[in-house]
Amino acid sequence: MNPITAFLTIVFGAIGVGLSAMGRLNWDIPFYWGIPFIFAAVITPFALKMANTWEKFVILRAGKLHGVKGPGLFLIIPVIDNVVAMIDERIQTTAFSAEPVSYTHLDVYKRQGVEGPSPISASSPLAENAK
Repeated sequence: MNPITAFLTIVFGAIGVGLSAMGRLNWDIPFYWGIPFIFAAVITPFALKMANTWEKFVILRAGKLHGVKGPGLFLIIPVIDNVVAMIDERIQTTAFSAEPVSYTHLDVYKRQGVEGPSPISASSPLAENAK
C-alpha cells in the first residue's frame, strides 16, 4: 500500500469511528453518520493505486482492456477492474564481450565457398589508377 492510500484509509477510518462514537455519546448527530466513512476506509486500499515514475499498469474492466494507467495516482473499481500486469519502463542493459575477429574479407568468401574478389595485382588497371 502506498503512503497516500494509507493516509486516506486512516483518515476515513478515524472520521467514521469518531462520528459513530459521537452519535453513541448522545451528541446532536446520529451514530450511523460514521458508516459511510468506515465503508470508504475499507474500500480505499483496493480502489486507490499508485504507479511509480517507471511503471505503468494494464487495467482490465470486466475482462476487456480498459487502458494503461500510470505513472501517478489513479482509481479502479475494486470488483469490476483488475490490474493484470505491471510494465517496467526502466532501461535495462546487458553486459557482453565481443571477441576481435581476425578474418579478412577474402577469408570469409573462401569459407563460404563463394568466389570472392581477387586482390589487386601490380598489372591491374586499378593499381595503375591508384598511383
